[in-house]
Amino acid sequence: MKQNPLLLPLVGGGLTFLCFFLTWIRIDLSTLKSNLTSPQMSGMNFPQPKLEGFLTATGFKLATSGGNLITLSLLAVIAIIAICIYMLMQNTPSKSKTPILICSGLGLLIVLYVIFKNLSIISFGVFGAAIGFIIALIGAWNIPQLEVATEINEDAT
Repeated sequence: MKQNPLLLPLVGGGLTFLCFFLTWIRIDLSTLKSNLTSPQMSGMNFPQPKLEGFLTATGFKLATSGGNLITLSLLAVIAIIAICIYMLMQNTPSKSKTPILICSGLGLLIVLYVIFKNLSIISFGVFGAAIGFIIALIGAWNIPQLEVATEINEDAT
């Protein structure tokens, strides 16, 4: 049984898509300083409000909150999955090499930018997305060219 070369990019794209629903940013609110001043009424001081808990955001929430780079990364992973499924149905994996390489490379660069820009507050979801884009990139790199794919198909028949 021959393995289809689009399975690895499809798995990488699926992993990245799932990681968009995991936590990407996690901020500990207790470490933030409150800029609120305590109101003073008739000489009484009220205590400063204490911030507790965590503020979290998923990759999907960040991507859908406005037009930013993470939105472009989400569109890249959706394109990877759509191209893989379409080319699997058409049985022409060699035509998908360039678009998948471009989408996975662009998505990986954006995710790496997010990682290095927000190094102190990022969470595990962004690392999973980076790994998924790397898997898709490696899988797309190993898709045979059109000439090689034609020779393999001719030898099989």
